[in-house]
Amino acid sequence: MSINNLDTGIVSPLYLIFRIKDGDKNFYEQYFKTSLWHNYLKSNSNNGARFDRMNILKEDFMDMPVPMIELEEQQKIVSCLLTIDNQIKAQTQKIDQLKLHKKGLMQGLFPNNL
Repeated sequence: MSINNLDTGIVSPLYLIFRIKDGDKNFYEQYFKTSLWHNYLKSNSNNGARFDRMNILKEDFMDMPVPMIELEEQQKIVSCLLTIDNQIKAQTQKIDQLKLHKKGLMQGLFPNNL
């Protein structure tokens, strides 16, 4: 699932678009990144011509059990998860920089003209 954070864009008329009225959209974005809702989806959807495509009726989608917790708690959870995401991103950047540094060292230690 991906949220259109710009509130602009083009979406095929084949798809229904849902808007979060009560709650933190980032909380639900994080929730739908988990596999917790997959079992419900698998048991309430139909497979199409392709094995990796599923179709779920609007009514079944709307009946999907999702966590309904207080907005303040949602925001705390999102804050925690985003902090961890930022830490992962920073660590990934450090690893990428170290890999580049190692590559440069190896090119100096093992030149092509040996």
